[in-house]
Amino acid sequence: MCLERAKQRSPIKIHHNSILTKKLYKTRKMIVFIKRYHYLRCSYAFDKG
Repeated sequence: MCLERAKQRSPIKIHHNSILTKKLYKTRKMIVFIKRYHYLRCSYAFDKG
């Protein structure tokens, strides 16, 4: 809904926005991956100890 409104306003903005969203998505993915890895490593160490 919000994207449709932005599209009507300017196509340049939506293009820039999509790049920004992709970057944000990648960063979020990375953060989730790191958190999961850290959790797994901690639980693994806990199981061993």
